[in-house]
Amino acid sequence: MDRNVVSLLGTPMSENDTPQFNLCRRCLDITWGPGIWQHLLTRGEPIEVASGYIRLWEPAEYAVAAADLRTAAETGCWWCALLWEQIAQNLKEGRDPLPSYVIQMRLWAQPKWYSPPRIQSISINFLHERGQAIMLGAFTTSHSVASDLFIQAQRPRIGSHSFNVHRCQMWLDECLSSHRNCSKGSTSYLPTRILDLSLEDEISIHVQSSHSKTTARYIALSYRWGGPQQMTLTSSTLKTLQKGIKLDIFPRTLKDAVTVTKQLGFRYLWVDALCIFQDSLQDKATEILKMDSFLETDGNVLPMAPQASTYPTEKQLLKMCTVPYVDTKGQRDIITLEQNPTTFDPWKEPLHQRAWVLQERLLSRRAIIFPSVGGLIWQCKEGKQVDGTVYPSSLSDEGLEPLISHTSQQPQPHQINDSWRNIIEDYSGREMTDSTDKLIAISALAEHYHECYGSTLGAYCAGLWDNFLLRDLNWVHSKDSLMARPKFYRAPTWSWAAVDGKHTAEVFEDGNGHVLAEVQKCQTIPTSSKMPFGAVRSGCLEIKGFLIQGVWSEDSQSMEFRDGRILADLRSVHIKDYPDTSDDKPSDMEIFHCLPLRTRSEFMQDLAGLLLKPTDNGMYHRVGSFEAWVGLKVDPRTWFDQQEPQVITII
Repeated sequence: MDRNVVSLLGTPMSENDTPQFNLCRRCLDITWGPGIWQHLLTRGEPIEVASGYIRLWEPAEYAVAAADLRTAAETGCWWCALLWEQIAQNLKEGRDPLPSYVIQMRLWAQPKWYSPPRIQSISINFLHERGQAIMLGAFTTSHSVASDLFIQAQRPRIGSHSFNVHRCQMWLDECLSSHRNCSKGSTSYLPTRILDLSLEDEISIHVQSSHSKTTARYIALSYRWGGPQQMTLTSSTLKTLQKGIKLDIFPRTLKDAVTVTKQLGFRYLWVDALCIFQDSLQDKATEILKMDSFLETDGNVLPMAPQASTYPTEKQLLKMCTVPYVDTKGQRDIITLEQNPTTFDPWKEPLHQRAWVLQERLLSRRAIIFPSVGGLIWQCKEGKQVDGTVYPSSLSDEGLEPLISHTSQQPQPHQINDSWRNIIEDYSGREMTDSTDKLIAISALAEHYHECYGSTLGAYCAGLWDNFLLRDLNWVHSKDSLMARPKFYRAPTWSWAAVDGKHTAEVFEDGNGHVLAEVQKCQTIPTSSKMPFGAVRSGCLEIKGFLIQGVWSEDSQSMEFRDGRILADLRSVHIKDYPDTSDDKPSDMEIFHCLPLRTRSEFMQDLAGLLLKPTDNGMYHRVGSFEAWVGLKVDPRTWFDQQEPQVITII
């Protein structure tokens, strides 16, 4: 046997075969010997770091000569080749003798919201040397010793597809039987229409209209359409779908969803394109209204986002190496290290860019997620689990869930409003095929918040809440990402839903200043009486306050207050404007009406407000927002001592 391919002595905990290691004898005895593992697993305490990862215990260190690394690398040692490649990049050509190095290794676990957090990576540093640390993914393919601490994946094979049915079923059974937060709710009734997968022909699907009181477990597919679909439910395709149809014409995502649904033992699958009439606005309105109830029922709904889930390619396998593992009791096993692991970040997932997916994801009790990087993620109200080489980033918790479900402890009003604003910030930056769905695609979430916190939030006003209007009207778009104003009406101009593009919730984050305006009335008229939280036909906002004339200067690239009714010196006031769309960018000497809403805080007298333009009928349109720095010694409330407030109507 080659000196660099050494068998592990002891009891391997894998699939009845003796593992082979592309490691030199030094790496087996010292680098990955019992002494190193004893140090890594027993010294110090786990520490949570700011990024969200949990750094485990103290690092282990060992010394090695560069010459020895080079020799071992040339004879096939994977680990020594990895270190030598890093060292050689920083060595001066022809340097002799080669130096020695101190290698530091540290274990890292998943972020804290995984239950429990398991070890997922190992970092390597060269002490007293410049250069970035090497980060290796770490996982085990065994089901015994190493699986107690490391993330688990199935044994790598080239070109195979993977779905760990056993683990997924285990998570589901545990959730249904023991998770209190996931089991609250009413009985689970089938949606109006559902795909029936019980036909003998495994590649056929069936659409049935469910009775109003039919109860059954089912899976809901949350996915990205990716363009026009060859087959959807319409008045003309209903009979064809009721008879059953071959899966050949459907995209791979739907085929995978059918496979997963059957493997998990479910009979029914809900897919929006095939269960809601796509040629009926009335049916869309009716079914969307029910989304809250059938996604947040008695734990029987599993929204999922199937994407490619495969084992590594041959090229990827070359970047992996199996090393021996010894736990604190001396039990032996193996783990696999992966060079250049792909980090899972849900914010960058293709599915995460779709607007409709957000409420499907947040309202569901539990989800099976197939990341584009491979592997499998289980997520429910009580935590997350992973299967496969899924390496979560520090941002992998979307941070939107805490107030979504009913809780025993009532949150504070500002927490409820902040939760909604965080959701809307995320939602506003997502893609939507039909922009007229802007309010519809968030309507089930709005209804949910109204049911849970309606007495705190007040009336729903086209994406905002009546009791927090003065705070939430200050949504802002970045000048670098402005889009054209939509051609078709979908919301009043004071609502974020009136325009496209991602916004931030307000100019002043703290928002504890003096109020300079008062909401008199806010009213919206829904397009459909059946969807009070959906699209609106019109809306108006009446605010009692003061208007200041502002003029944009091309020379200074800023706005100035120029209002003879204000006796104070306004020349020192610095104003920053935020247009709502690219069509609202100001031109030289253009006049705006500035409506101050409040100051930054009790002690910092900076203003935040809206930029308005008059309409032909004496009302106003919002075209942007502004913030004005007036200085600590100036109280802008005194500007209006000689004025009476007026009622401004914004539509």
